[in-house]
Amino acid sequence: MHPTPDAVTPADPLLETYNWIEAQGLENLRFHLAATDDLKKESITTFNVLLALAGALVAYAVKSLTKDGWNSLNTPALVSGIYLAALCALVVWKCLLIGTVPAPTNSPKNLLTYIDYPLAVAKSLELLNVDERIDQAMKRNNGLAGWINGIRLAALGAFLLAAITHFLGA
Repeated sequence: MHPTPDAVTPADPLLETYNWIEAQGLENLRFHLAATDDLKKESITTFNVLLALAGALVAYAVKSLTKDGWNSLNTPALVSGIYLAALCALVVWKCLLIGTVPAPTNSPKNLLTYIDYPLAVAKSLELLNVDERIDQAMKRNNGLAGWINGIRLAALGAFLLAAITHFLGA
């Protein structure tokens, strides 16, 4: 529970502690915001690899079809290429679309609401807001990481899909 406006004065010896807690909280939030950037980069890499594989498989199937006619490898290549293209769409939808990212600090307009509070109280109230932004960033990052990992694991299924398609068509 945080102190009430009358409980702490600006000369409170705990002000140094509040400053330290604030610095730690902001450092923690900045870590999570940097992790968001890292996860976006991982998403882009995953998208690029999947897109290259999907394109190569579909191009192979189409080129083979026009050159040699339909053969036993066209269907697995085409099916796997379409599957990987669908995973690309999922990467874009779940990982790359721009979402809300919490700001590391509050806006001056919002901070002005604390103008009548002693500094230590204002800091303690704002620390609760920083903690809320940390929770938002962690939730966002956990969701992104889960989708990236799931899509990468699902991409491994393309090989199994190609094999099944090949044997069903043989």
